[in-house]
Amino acid sequence: MTANTRYRGVVEWSDEDQCFVGSFPGIIGPCCHGDDKDQVFRQLRQIVNEWLEIESEEQEKSSYSSDSSSGPYVDRVKSHLTEYRRTQLGLEQAGSWRGKPYGHILPKELHCLNLIETVRAEVCQYLQASKIRLDRHFHHLNSSQAACINLFWPLLNCANSDILVTSLGIGPGDIARWEFEKVTDWNEKTNYDLYLELNSGAKTYIEFKYTEKEFGRAKDDAQHRQKLKDIYEPALRDFVNPEYLRKRKFFANYQFLRNLVGVDPERGDRVIFLVPNANEKIAAKLHKAIGSAIMDDSVRSLVQTRYLEDVVSRALASAHLSNDEFYLRTHLHLYRRKYLV
Repeated sequence: MTANTRYRGVVEWSDEDQCFVGSFPGIIGPCCHGDDKDQVFRQLRQIVNEWLEIESEEQEKSSYSSDSSSGPYVDRVKSHLTEYRRTQLGLEQAGSWRGKPYGHILPKELHCLNLIETVRAEVCQYLQASKIRLDRHFHHLNSSQAACINLFWPLLNCANSDILVTSLGIGPGDIARWEFEKVTDWNEKTNYDLYLELNSGAKTYIEFKYTEKEFGRAKDDAQHRQKLKDIYEPALRDFVNPEYLRKRKFFANYQFLRNLVGVDPERGDRVIFLVPNANEKIAAKLHKAIGSAIMDDSVRSLVQTRYLEDVVSRALASAHLSNDEFYLRTHLHLYRRKYLV
């Protein structure tokens, strides 16, 4: 799909910037500029086409749909979040998905209420100022993207990064850079829920799964076959079993394997899959994948599981290291009340 078949791009002169500025209202804010109006529009088309490609691939993730992600854990979470909407947020009106109301979904225009009140104002401001693309399910109270931002925002903005490093078990070292929804390779287009870079240069890529029950597969089509040949095989051949770089097994394990693309074992990189221990389905699939023949033994230790319950507990235990211990403890208790069921 090209940019002009579905979305209306706008290129207009900015007196403040003294140049043409391009945007797609409601989709992407100001994202390119220049002196030549036609050139800015071409840049804008390229940006939105890249955005559409990422959106298409995101839909291939098994993430969750509000009526297909079933099971005791998911049902328990949805019931809990329905009550949370009513009692903690004071909202009687539920949001809808595919035209049907669900108790654990917010009205779309109230998506910022999915951010915990201790961080809501500053995160909303940050999201509006940044180019982060919110997931189309961000207004669902079980959105993994919202759960990730709610957990890590105060830890990332704490003066003492030891709390975050200790909570995740990724030290020693200080956090030099961080970014939500980080895309490290625009040709490959995987976006990591959270990217951390230590002052040593070692990078940690975090994939957060809250109520998802599995990892996504990919279609065996021309586009994915070309990416397998041009991107994934060269990037993964040194530490992924060759059998899993053949089409059938690669596409069956697509979302798990694509998260390994940016890992440099010599630099000390790692991929962390962060899941609730209570979500037994995804926890079991992770345990099986990491312990299977997919990866070479030399890098198996770089792909790690962290349980959400443990990370929150360690953060609470380390909160005394913060200059604002009361704020951090309050936030983490509110987080635990919302998400740990």
